[in-house]
Amino acid sequence: MNLIFIYGAPATGKLTVAEELAKATGYKVFKNHTFVSCIADVFPFADKSFDELRSNLTRRLRLEVLKEAARAGVDTITTFGMSGSRYFDFFNELKSEIEGLEGKIFFVQLVASKDALMHRVEEESRKGNKIDSKEFLNDLLAKHPDVFDKFPGVEHLTVENTNLSPEDGAQKILGYYSLQT
Repeated sequence: MNLIFIYGAPATGKLTVAEELAKATGYKVFKNHTFVSCIADVFPFADKSFDELRSNLTRRLRLEVLKEAARAGVDTITTFGMSGSRYFDFFNELKSEIEGLEGKIFFVQLVASKDALMHRVEEESRKGNKIDSKEFLNDLLAKHPDVFDKFPGVEHLTVENTNLSPEDGAQKILGYYSLQT
């Protein structure tokens, strides 16, 4: 089983690139936004008392789904909308679990300029399950500048896609990791 794990700041194009990769490879896409939205239906973001519970629950469930995909041999692409030291323990845990099940994990960091993020955040495709306002994104970036940090200790690809099409981003990933189409 191969797992392509695409991470980066909100509005960098992670899901759009993941969908292009899925078209090229036949891999399944585990949609982070849909998953988090289902949990938020029960434990709403507006209620800050649920923050830790929601975070722990999404982490455990995400890990279990991806481990089951590895056990079943289902090649998968997933996205993760944050970065930084408070998330890297999860990245390491996921890497350990997938590799322990004889799977391979391919990390990909997507980055884009702040201007591009601000332009993309209010696009129609982001309505509903994603951060979709400049104000919210500005606040998030101010509070969490580490969202742009690269996961240390694992050699992996960074794709700067400010001016890159999703298809070209997918092709960079395929080429870097020599993945079959």
